Amino acid sequence: MAHDVFVHWKDSSKKPTREEVEHVIRDFFGQAASEIFWGNGRFFVTLASSRSNPLAHLDIIPEEMRRIIDSERERDGGGRHMEVWLGDDCLDVITRRQDEFVHACQDGLAKVFARVWEGRIES
Repeated sequence: MAHDVFVHWKDSSKKPTREEVEHVIRDFFGQAASEIFWGNGRFFVTLASSRSNPLAHLDIIPEEMRRIIDSERERDGGGRHMEVWLGDDCLDVITRRQDEFVHACQDGLAKVFARVWEGRIES
């Protein structure tokens, strides 16, 4: 399941360029990103760590939810990923089946773009 955080520009003529988006992504993640590349009209970001669950060692997670988390991790290796798509009137930071850490990074990255290019966040 995908989770999108959109940054809508007040003035689309003043949106960031693809090159500026790449620089912001690279500088935002630094060495935390193991790979950043452009393909299929978007940037793909792979973080240099595996997904985790901040509640994994607590007994409050129902067994069924624990099985779902474990099966997703086994299916895709538990990697941390996101995508950044730059459209005509907005930027979309996309995550798919990620953990709290990646969602916090997603929100933080969107906030940088919104602050610098006067955008409005929608999630």
